Amino acid sequence: MKKKKVQQVFSVGQKVGLVPHSTFRIRRDHGPVHAVVVRVGRRYVYVCTTDQNGEAKPWDEYMFDKTDLKQQTQFSPDYDLYLTYEEAAGEYERAKLAAAVCAFPSMSIRQMELEPLRAIYEILKVEASRMGVMFGD
Repeated sequence: MKKKKVQQVFSVGQKVGLVPHSTFRIRRDHGPVHAVVVRVGRRYVYVCTTDQNGEAKPWDEYMFDKTDLKQQTQFSPDYDLYLTYEEAAGEYERAKLAAAVCAFPSMSIRQMELEPLRAIYEILKVEASRMGVMFGD
């Protein structure tokens, strides 16, 4: 039996958060974006980014599916939608830290002192077991 997707409930004027979809934009420090819901349809929700005063910018509108919150576009998506700005800020920080860790050169890791390397290994081992992923020995 397939799991039924649940549509999120949105209302016009609701404040939401957007996070850049691409790792390139995350690395270039295009932080989380304040946005507001401007239209709600049966299947899609329409969101505009806001300026410093909280006013919607109608020329900067994006369409998202209400069930999976994915941007609907013919091209690569610009943003990922989150129900609150705080949730978007947390996801942005997670993505930025993950990108920084992945970009850390392997040669630098080989030159690290033993104690910091052990600490990093233990943290990764605990997280891997929590996620059910094989790691290390």
